[in-house]
Amino acid sequence: REHYQNDIVAHKELCLGSYVFLWGTKEEGSPVWFSLLYKGALLEPIDEISYGWKGYYPANRAPAITRFTLNGKSNYQDATVYKLKKNYVLLNASDPEKKAYTVEYRLQPGRSLNGTVETPDASVPYLPGIIQKEGPGGCTLHFKRKHRGWSFKLFVFVRDDQNRLSTSVLPIWVEK
Repeated sequence: REHYQNDIVAHKELCLGSYVFLWGTKEEGSPVWFSLLYKGALLEPIDEISYGWKGYYPANRAPAITRFTLNGKSNYQDATVYKLKKNYVLLNASDPEKKAYTVEYRLQPGRSLNGTVETPDASVPYLPGIIQKEGPGGCTLHFKRKHRGWSFKLFVFVRDDQNRLSTSVLPIWVEK
């Protein structure tokens, strides 16, 4: 919203309007970057587009993710894992209408989907057995020795009962 307000609304005399470019299938294969829709769900950026164009939010907004960290570090910081067991993921999320929501965590290898499984209830193919103690406030990650030197992407999907969705990703590197 900030970019829209600062770069388009603030320069109405220079701008004829704005439009949304919908990314389809992307090479990096992530539902969290530049996405508006994912498997039939409306993502949080649609709320901001609605606000920017209409001046108000939709009646049912997507849940919001305000914090997603691994061992205290966000996706903007160094997410190197130095220990194999008990890596703590913390999540702060909320629903603007104070409705219930579900949280789903999925871990993928950084470069390929080898060894992943797909299940009908999973948002993305994932590596089983590493994510433990899942809950609305986070989970723990337990890597094995064979994972040393690997990169991963940890996805979180926060969904309300009306199929509104927020997503985020943490890039992870397991030190050798």
